[in-house]
Amino acid sequence: MPYAVYSAAVGHVQHALYEADAIVRFDWTNWDGIRRYRGGQGLADASVADTCRMLTAITRAERFSDGTIGHALDDGTFQAALLRLRRWYDGIATIHAEHIHAPPGQSWVSRRINAFRRFQAVLRE
Repeated sequence: MPYAVYSAAVGHVQHALYEADAIVRFDWTNWDGIRRYRGGQGLADASVADTCRMLTAITRAERFSDGTIGHALDDGTFQAALLRLRRWYDGIATIHAEHIHAPPGQSWVSRRINAFRRFQAVLRE
């Protein structure tokens, strides 16, 4: 019985989705988003949760019906979902970098702690 074989790039993307926890637990078999976002329409403005649900549904459905990922690639659904996730990530990447991974003393958290310490010093004086 033949089965779908995808490129290494598709395998890498699937692995990355699992690593990023973008493949989520939910009742994907009864989710109406598969019809709602057919052909990727509307995914550009969908919530990140719906985007993860779509990627989960495609990935899980492949286990039961070979070629599901191929069909989603052909009609653009898979790419639209990935682009939506990328757009979301790009939107938070700067915020994340500024607040979490800024140089010591320059992150939002460090600035708040320093402000609090200055406030405590003023109170002590």
